[in-house]
Amino acid sequence: VVKVHRANAEIASSVVSTHHMTRQGFLKLYETIYGFDPPKAAATALKTAEDTRDTVMHGKKASIDRLRNAIARVLEYSDAINRQLSKRCGLKPFGDLRGFAGRTKKLDPRTTRFMLKGMGFSL
Repeated sequence: VVKVHRANAEIASSVVSTHHMTRQGFLKLYETIYGFDPPKAAATALKTAEDTRDTVMHGKKASIDRLRNAIARVLEYSDAINRQLSKRCGLKPFGDLRGFAGRTKKLDPRTTRFMLKGMGFSL
């Protein structure tokens, strides 16, 4: 939001940190912020990792192979997102983000709050 829409970084960080994010909510916000969907092939691979995450979070055992596979799928997904956003928006969210927004003038904090609320973030 900071790079693409020039949001105030402090306000955006605070709002994103406190926003309750769901899987479907993430997909909706991704499309709202960037104007396109996340990579489809990577999303399919991520489904396996989500199932493994659910198993572990609900106190059930998962085999080491299943855990390794889930980690690999998440890394593939992260790489696909990085490639897509690097190509289309000039940023890599899974990397070093120092200076990612550049020197462009950012929006007023009040305008940033209004914009984030319109995008669907809870304030």
